[in-house]
Amino acid sequence: MKKWWIVLIIIAAVIAFLLSILIYSSVSLYNCKVDEDCISVTAGCCGCNHGGSKTSINQKYLWFYEKKRDLECVARGCLMMISQDWSCWSSEPKCVNNKCQLVKTN
Repeated sequence: MKKWWIVLIIIAAVIAFLLSILIYSSVSLYNCKVDEDCISVTAGCCGCNHGGSKTSINQKYLWFYEKKRDLECVARGCLMMISQDWSCWSSEPKCVNNKCQLVKTN
């Protein structure tokens, strides 16, 4: 009997998460008003220490971005190499034309 409760809780959690994706998919993670709205995050599944890159999003949606990325990247492997992408080493998150984006610093 306890197994059914666990299954129901897991199903409810998945449904709740999927509903949040539907709600937030209509809201752009990249919209901003000022530079302080924007933060730098790992783009895709692999970070800069694993051959990846960075992007910039509105910090208000960080929790959503991280959960979505965790679901998408659960079965992915990353390279064991330091990225040479400029976004990893010389970038700063800025609000440009009401969209968060990374801007080269040097």
